[in-house]
Amino acid sequence: MSFFKNNTKRIPTEVKLLTDIQNALADAPTTEEKPFLLEAEQSLKDKKYLPKILRTCLDTLTFDLILVKLDQKQGFLIHEKLCTPL
Repeated sequence: MSFFKNNTKRIPTEVKLLTDIQNALADAPTTEEKPFLLEAEQSLKDKKYLPKILRTCLDTLTFDLILVKLDQKQGFLIHEKLCTPL
């Protein structure tokens, strides 16, 4: 009997982030957000280096939130998830 065995399957970070980005794209992003979201989506689909994708997402969304005052809820939710420890 193992107390540490977890039978629930964990969803990979890449899948969670891709789902969030696709939801943000479906939520009619602004013209400033769309290129960044499309690039992040393509990078995830191409299975590029995840830490670089996460850093780019975090930097871009932080800049948008602080300087451009991002109005999109999905963009904020992605930013919040990236800032939350895994």
